Amino acid sequence: MAVISKSTDTIVRKRNRRAAGCVTCRIRRVKCDEGRPSCHRCTNTGRKCDGYPAPKEPAPIAYLIMAQTSSECEYIARTAFQYFREVCAPALSNYGSGHFWSRLVLQACHHDESIKHLIIAASCLGAQDYPLLQSTSSKGCPLYLSHYGRALKLLSRATSPDPAVVLMACLLLVLCNELQRKPDAAVQHILAGKNILASYTAQQQIQTSAAIAEIAPIFLQLERHTASFHGSDMTTSLPATLSDSESPSTPGSVAQVTDPGGQVDLSAPVTFTDINDAAISLQAIASACIATPRLEEPPPATVFHTVPVLTASLNSWLEHFATFEASHTEETSPFLTANHQILRMYHTILHILSRCVPYFAETGFDACTGTMERLILTSIQLVQLTPARLIPIMFFVATQCRNASIRRRAVEMLRQCGPEGRMLARIALKVVQIEERGVEEPITCADIPESKRVKVTDVQHDSLGDGYILLFRRYPYGQDTPIEYCSVSKQSMTSMDDVPSCTSLPLLLQAVLNFDFMLFWNPPDPSRSTFALPNIIAA
Repeated sequence: MAVISKSTDTIVRKRNRRAAGCVTCRIRRVKCDEGRPSCHRCTNTGRKCDGYPAPKEPAPIAYLIMAQTSSECEYIARTAFQYFREVCAPALSNYGSGHFWSRLVLQACHHDESIKHLIIAASCLGAQDYPLLQSTSSKGCPLYLSHYGRALKLLSRATSPDPAVVLMACLLLVLCNELQRKPDAAVQHILAGKNILASYTAQQQIQTSAAIAEIAPIFLQLERHTASFHGSDMTTSLPATLSDSESPSTPGSVAQVTDPGGQVDLSAPVTFTDINDAAISLQAIASACIATPRLEEPPPATVFHTVPVLTASLNSWLEHFATFEASHTEETSPFLTANHQILRMYHTILHILSRCVPYFAETGFDACTGTMERLILTSIQLVQLTPARLIPIMFFVATQCRNASIRRRAVEMLRQCGPEGRMLARIALKVVQIEERGVEEPITCADIPESKRVKVTDVQHDSLGDGYILLFRRYPYGQDTPIEYCSVSKQSMTSMDDVPSCTSLPLLLQAVLNFDFMLFWNPPDPSRSTFALPNIIAA
């Protein structure tokens, strides 16, 4: 018995050694000495050693252990659906009524699986403060990808889908893109919804459904929101009953925006008599935006969420301005067209400011990098016509966009806007240098941490009168945060043409910091950018 056992052990050892030998010895069925990198048995006999086979990787047992059970996934999905119903839907009040998000959309998911999957996907992205769903609040989480992919597959395979369901899906896709900070992808879904509406309304034999009547104004509002950079007008694609159903006011009345206490905060006339009326009305909203006291709640996550008072005021102004533009289509000239574009760009900046300034959220500007780049691209076409009115836009981009390339392009644009633009370009460049100091090769916004970002508060003349002192605060930027300062040479920012206006730099800086664009809107000659400012010097 012992001999048999020994013989068996010997056989096993020989098999293991052959299995571990080089390829050449295994083919020849001879014992290999397993020399590295080539075995001596092959090299001593003049043969080429073909090396050793790669070791086999162990089976991925860990994946089986980590995989969630079907019942666990179903429970999380039900929780995500509940989160959308109780938390998400009531907050999506900027575009669409509470009836639409809390009733129509939730009812649609009971007879269409794609809507249900998109609701769960959106909840996974937005549930950062919901304990059970915190692990899923990432665009790379398996639960989000699973439901998002299923929804797209179902939508692509539908043979004769209900137009209302497809339009709801477009809105939920826009919501998902917004939660992921992908505004360009969101715009594509908005335009897709516009095309679906146009195709639907072109079929005269189909009677407009109640759901379509409620969905169409949402796309109209979203289209207006992106009209500064996408020239198509969706109003012409909608029946009159749909496009008019959204209007909150009647001609000759005043659209009023009230705060929770019931007091009128801002008001805008339904009609603007001229472009200056529109500018004055927008400036009032800008002043309210800068003066808004600090809000403690998190900033709005998407365009579907609102900021108290400010969002409604901006929406109201945009609606009235669109009406004004539609009634003055015959009055066209390059200068008037430029003014309309600039007012829309001012509105875009106020939309961004309203979602960052009241929350002291400097990193919130990072989500608008693409929008800021489009502001520069649009300004390139207008700088020869009206450079003065571009100054507050370019200073905003240069100081609030932390993308290294975009903010430097804004500084260069400022230098093309006359003496005032060149002075402010020097201030903006100093802000860039302060924030990027100590950062190795800054490229994206994420390369500038919150601790290095600054908020400029003022600029003053130094004691000798040959330069300026730039005052600023770091995070958390509040009144309790110590004020820091740095020097800015007057010689580095002035030329002979700039000297008459240099004493007004404090006034210029306060105007751009408070987005008081009316100072730049009405210079004596907007096409030249040189305008007489009061000779105000900071004490």
